[in-house]
Formats: sequence, C-alpha cells, structure tokens
Amino acid sequence: EPEKPAEDNPVRELLQIDPLELEVGYALIPLIDSSQGGDVLERITLLRRQAALELGILIPPIRVRDDIHLSPNEYVIKLRGAEIGRAEVMPRFLLALDTGTVTRVVEGIETRDPSFGMPARWIAATRRPEAEAAGYVVVEPGTVVATHLMELLKAHAADLLGRQDVQEMVETLRKSHPALVEEVVPAKVSLGTLHRVLQRLLRERVPIRDLVSILEALGDAADTTK
Repeated sequence: EPEKPAEDNPVRELLQIDPLELEVGYALIPLIDSSQGGDVLERITLLRRQAALELGILIPPIRVRDDIHLSPNEYVIKLRGAEIGRAEVMPRFLLALDTGTVTRVVEGIETRDPSFGMPARWIAATRRPEAEAAGYVVVEPGTVVATHLMELLKAHAADLLGRQDVQEMVETLRKSHPALVEEVVPAKVSLGTLHRVLQRLLRERVPIRDLVSILEALGDAADTTK
C-alpha cells in the first residue's frame, strides 16, 4: 500500500493509529519486498477486494513494516495498535497442510497452520511433489501470512466497521434508493442503531453487502418493535 504523506501537525501524526498493521521480522522482508520476488503486498490487495465482496465492508489499507524487536521469522497482525494474531513462517520452505487426506508422513518440521490450526509441516521446496502425492496441500509462506490475515479480518470485521463507514454506506445507497433511505434512516432507525445491527451481523459472519434488504427488514421491524 502507498504510504500516506505525513501530516504537518506532529501531534496529529502521533495520534494517527493505522487501523491494520502487519509487522514482520527481518527474515520475512523478502516475502513483502517485491524487488526480491515477494508477493505478500499483491496478495493483501486481492484480499482487501475479496473481503469487500464477501463481507460487504471496505477494508482499510494495511500498513506493512519490518520490526527489529520480532524474531526473524515472526510476524504480528495488529488492529488499531492491539495485537490480534502472531505466528512464525519459514521463508525458504513450503507449508504442507494435513487436511485429513494424508496417506504417509513427509519429512519436515512439525507445526500448525496459523489460520485454522491444522497439523502441518515445513518442508523443503524439493519435497513438494512427494508431499502432494502423499495427500498434503502445499502452500507458499506468503500465502500462509495472507490467509491468516484474511481469517483475522473476517473474525474482526465488526471492529473494523466504524460509524463513519456506515454513514458513507447510507449516503451511497441514498443515490440508488432515495425513498428507502428517506423512510428508514434516521426516521425509523438511527445511524447508531444501524451501526450496531451491522456489527452484530458481521460478528455472526453474515455479509452486509445487501444493505437494501437489511434496511427494508429494519424498517418493517421498527413499525412493530424497537
């Protein structure tokens, strides 16, 4: 993601917390540095689009930086400055996932997949054909990081949806469905209530893309109950 220009006001800059951050140890820099063949930034861009389609919310840009305080192979994912995920990947190896179809064990370093907790092994790239023949699903370390990030975004989608985001969603909908918005927000349902409803849906992993149906249901329900 392109870096934002620094604000003139240093205090404002200090108080500006990036909603989402990915911090990596120095051994993982090749995974995020495109000049070294790293594709994690490209994957993150695709993930943000995928999340927008799946969840119906706009994922804020994700700030990626290296952190000398982390172990070389470690990465940390933060939401508004608070850690929500941490794991280690081996940059020059591949992760062989045991999804339950493995017929024989392949030589490698035993671990668990950070996204779903599946048993897995870090294997040398040369063992890929052998691992796939044995029933493992083999993925690149960059994919491991990106998938973990995506799963955490889904789990924390409700916390990513701010009041301002809801306001913008309503204003966008007003252009295509002015009568519906006029009837429901804020006449029957306040912006705050709509925000809480959308957050609750996201917590239950219900996409909020279809805002028209959600507003229609809220409008009907508001006639009978608060």
